[in-house]
Amino acid sequence: EQRELLPTLHPDQVERLLSEPSAETRADTATIVAGLLNNVDLSESERALALDVITVLARDVSERVRQAVCESMMRSPLLPPEIARQLADDVEKISVPLLMVTDVLCESDFIDLVHKGNIAKQLAIAQRAYVSERLSDALIATENGDVVTALLSNPAAEIAEHGYHRIIDTLQNDQRVQQAIVGRLFIPLTVTHRLIQVVSEELREEMVQRLRLPTELVESFLTQGQR
Repeated sequence: EQRELLPTLHPDQVERLLSEPSAETRADTATIVAGLLNNVDLSESERALALDVITVLARDVSERVRQAVCESMMRSPLLPPEIARQLADDVEKISVPLLMVTDVLCESDFIDLVHKGNIAKQLAIAQRAYVSERLSDALIATENGDVVTALLSNPAAEIAEHGYHRIIDTLQNDQRVQQAIVGRLFIPLTVTHRLIQVVSEELREEMVQRLRLPTELVESFLTQGQR
């Protein structure tokens, strides 16, 4: 049924659809056309027409219509990067789900979005299926305990040694951050050294057991911290 819709959409018919007063109708159109793009083998001209429709609807004045585009296309590799970036700059209801899953934006896009300072978007980016060291550095630079805790809690986040040290420099008294670092699978020895000196006795014991740290090494780290 959906497959029969697209070939009937000639330019004049498309224009009438896109100017439909009802936002619900335009939202439904976005969902149908996105479904065709993602699930049907289209001709080159059909695909171009479908992408044109998606592009127009992604700029719709109605939040409901833009949300329909996002929900239908956010996991699709066919979503044009410029449209993805436009949706990423939209209101949180639209942008946050997209930022967590889209693969069409590049690292620099995510870093730029982090720098814009919206915490909800930063949290979404911190929870992505993969976070590079550079992107982690940008998230750490926010010095926001919620964002950094989300990043540390993400096993797919790559965090450089200098990133851990910046976290300790800026957020060492945040208990959630301490717990999240201790919970990481791998921690550089220099970071372990500093953590042992600042975390609670309970967390220290957790670190010792999980990382199987020799008692002599722990005592040495503690002694150095007291000097």
